[in-house]
Amino acid sequence: MTINQCIEQRVQRGVKLLDEYDPDWFKQINLEKLDLSNCHECLLGQLFKSFGHGVDIFFKEVEDSVEYPMYNGEYRESVEHGFAGYVRDACDVPLMRYYQYLTDAWKQVIIERQVNIQHAEIEELELVS
Repeated sequence: MTINQCIEQRVQRGVKLLDEYDPDWFKQINLEKLDLSNCHECLLGQLFKSFGHGVDIFFKEVEDSVEYPMYNGEYRESVEHGFAGYVRDACDVPLMRYYQYLTDAWKQVIIERQVNIQHAEIEELELVS
């Protein structure tokens, strides 16, 4: 699996989770500040004031795993949903590069959604006039 495929799968899991929580979540994200390696400027940090608080909201009930004893279940799930990364499994790239790829993937999703909303608003205005 390539780095792009790995990250795309994880981000799509995260998108689905966020959409179920709040379909307009992406409107709250400041793209200029978005940095998945920073616990306050990351996606969950911007939505819930800190990465840890967002993880608690979504993954509090997840059990720890024998397979990943270094990371609790909550953190492991945050990685699998594209909200974080860890050294042992950063899709076979250095961790900081992984975070850059992850940040770029989230930015792409958010920009696509913003463009779709703009197009929908323009179409609506054209129908009204």
